[in-house]
Amino acid sequence: MERRRAGAPGWLTARRYHHHVYVIELSPDVLYEARFKRANPDYLPAAGALYAMR
Repeated sequence: MERRRAGAPGWLTARRYHHHVYVIELSPDVLYEARFKRANPDYLPAAGALYAMR
């Protein structure tokens, strides 16, 4: 949600919520590990091996 002061340019916009998202590409070898398979039973091989966190 953004709040803007009257007459303030866009770069002075105050942001109420802010977060970072990190995405890491995992080694293809992780696809063969039992722990990965148990944690991701609906995994689609065409999707690649990515780990996302906030």
